[in-house]
Amino acid sequence: MSGFKVTVLDDVTGAPIPQVQASDGGGLIQGRIFSAPNVVWAVAAAVIGAPLGVAGVKLWRVTTALGGGLALAFAMWVALTNTISESGLAPSQSMSDILILLITGAAFFVGMVGGAFRVLVLPTMAAICILGGSSIAIRGVILRPGLLVPPGQNQQLAFANVVIVAVCALLGGLSVIFKQRESIIFSTSCIGSFLMALAIDLVLNGQGGMSRGLRSVFDMNDNHLADLVGDGYSPPLSSQIIVASSMGIAYVHHI
Repeated sequence: MSGFKVTVLDDVTGAPIPQVQASDGGGLIQGRIFSAPNVVWAVAAAVIGAPLGVAGVKLWRVTTALGGGLALAFAMWVALTNTISESGLAPSQSMSDILILLITGAAFFVGMVGGAFRVLVLPTMAAICILGGSSIAIRGVILRPGLLVPPGQNQQLAFANVVIVAVCALLGGLSVIFKQRESIIFSTSCIGSFLMALAIDLVLNGQGGMSRGLRSVFDMNDNHLADLVGDGYSPPLSSQIIVASSMGIAYVHHI
C-alpha cells in the first residue's frame, strides 16, 4: 500500500514481510478514518450496548442472546484481524472491510440465536462475565497513549497487554460460579457502557480512537507491524475522556 516505506524482515528467514495498513473492517480507506463501515459499527455498538446495559438478569433471554452474539462476533473479529494476509479478503481494501463487517455480523447472529436457547444459558452467562471482565481490562489498557504496557519497537511486549485482558477475563468467568446474579448485572453494565463508549468514539474519532486501541491490543498480524509500530497508539483527548467516563458510568450504574 502506498505510504509504507518501512521494510519488516522475518526473524527466522530474514525474508521481507509485506506490509499493509492495519484495518479491522472499520473502513480505513485511503487514509480516511471515517467511512460507511465505521458508521455501521457505531450504530451496531449502540443498538447492542444500550439494551444489554439495562437488561441484566430481568430480561435474561435478551442478555444471553446478545451476550452469545457478542462472544462469537468478538472471537471472529480477532481471528480475522490476525489471519488476513496482505492482500486482504478482496481486491480492494474497502471491499475487504465490508466482508470483515459481514462475516463478523453473521457470527453475531449465529451466537445470538444460540444464546437465546435455554440449553446454552450457563455457557452464555459465563461468556458474558468473561466479556465483562475483558471490557474493564481493555479500557484500562487503552486509556494510556502507547497502551498500559508499551509494546516496544519490535512488539516484543505486545503480549503483556493481552495477558492483562486474559487475566481479567478469567476472573470475570470465575465470578459467575460464586455470585451469578451480581456477576451478570455487573458484567452487562460493563459491556453496555463499553459498547456505548465505542459507538460515541467512532462517531467522534472514527478509526483513530478506541478502535485504534483495540487493534493495538489484539492485532498480532505480522503484515501490520509497520503500521502498528510506526504510527503507534496516540488517542485524542476526547477518546481518553470517553473511556474513563464509561468506566465510571458502569460502576455507578451497577451500584
